[in-house]
Amino acid sequence: MTMRFQVYGWMLWAGLCAGNAAAMETGNGREAAATPATDCAGAVAALAADRAVSAERDAQVEAICAAEAGRPRHDPETEAALQQWQQANLGAIRRHVRTLMASRDPRDQVAAALIAPSAGEPLSGEEFSWTTEEATTAFAAARRLGPDDRLVAWLEVFDCPRARTGSGCDPQAVLERLQRLEPDNAAVWLPALEAAVADADEASIDRLLSRAAAASRHGVPFSEIGLLLTRTLLDVDSPAMTSQVAQALGEDFGIGRAANAEDMAGVHAMAIASAVALPAHQPLQRLCVGPDGKPPRATRLPSCIAIYADMAQDGLLLSQTVALTSLARLTADSAPGAQWRERLRHMHWIRSEGTKAMGVGIPEGYLKSVWRLGELPAMEEMLRAAGVPTTPPPGWLPDDERLRALITTGGVPPRG
Repeated sequence: MTMRFQVYGWMLWAGLCAGNAAAMETGNGREAAATPATDCAGAVAALAADRAVSAERDAQVEAICAAEAGRPRHDPETEAALQQWQQANLGAIRRHVRTLMASRDPRDQVAAALIAPSAGEPLSGEEFSWTTEEATTAFAAARRLGPDDRLVAWLEVFDCPRARTGSGCDPQAVLERLQRLEPDNAAVWLPALEAAVADADEASIDRLLSRAAAASRHGVPFSEIGLLLTRTLLDVDSPAMTSQVAQALGEDFGIGRAANAEDMAGVHAMAIASAVALPAHQPLQRLCVGPDGKPPRATRLPSCIAIYADMAQDGLLLSQTVALTSLARLTADSAPGAQWRERLRHMHWIRSEGTKAMGVGIPEGYLKSVWRLGELPAMEEMLRAAGVPTTPPPGWLPDDERLRALITTGGVPPRG
């Protein structure tokens, strides 16, 4: 897979994941995997594994495959220059990782741990792995140097199960520590739901839902990781790009212009952040919406609505999609329902128009805006700069029949 799909494929995957999340929300699918399928074969495999197929999801897969088929073919001289630059850049990244590993700053060690697995060869759509000696060593150092560092704790909760055997990770203990560090964050109470649901521990489920509902926000460190990695990679002593290489990279990225150092750092950071910092929403979904689309038990409904209301303010497009789709269902027969359905309609408009715009070109600084503002506001900013309305026209609805029904009524028609 070429470097183009690390950025363009990720953008399309974001829409694919959101569409699949919407299908799962309506009680007829399951949530997309957290690791993005950014090449054609991976996207097709993800589609085949999920029976909850929609026209919108089909279109996203088709777009990924079309992007791959349309990958520019460089002349031999340009291809040789590009390969030479890429290898030199990877060498510079490897040297920088070694420098970071000598630091006493836990955030430097986190950056080293996250970058090290991709420093041996160009990034691909394969699952992120901690299983390199450098990554394991650096993450152990991060945990030792920053025992109360929020970002270190989050990564230990997210990815310790995939760490090398003997790394000393203890996700359960660190989750309890994270709950002490961020008690006002609903996201720290939700990972424990999976075990509580599996054990049918109703008391623990109610306790966790109540704690999450009482929180004032919902957030995972996706942007924090992306920003850390972008800054770190911009500090790499990378080889200068010739105009020939910059233009070729821009064509491979599908960004509609010559690439620059910020693009390279942002794409690398985005690929890693999307592999290690996307939350799992399935346990909450099973409790609050369920595969049959029935509402939760009455005593849990207020907690579900409160949690999703906080999640709807999250900077992640996936979290917003899950939250707004669920709120449209859960409030269909109440006064707030119209507001949530309009929010859902607006989100799908921005996502639809944003995907179209990114198919033409991605402006400089876009990924930095994602870290700074969040995904949906960054798309809105991009659309405003391009003169595209950020408010859907009256009566506009997505093409997908089930999403249209969800937005207009809060319910969905049964699948035929």
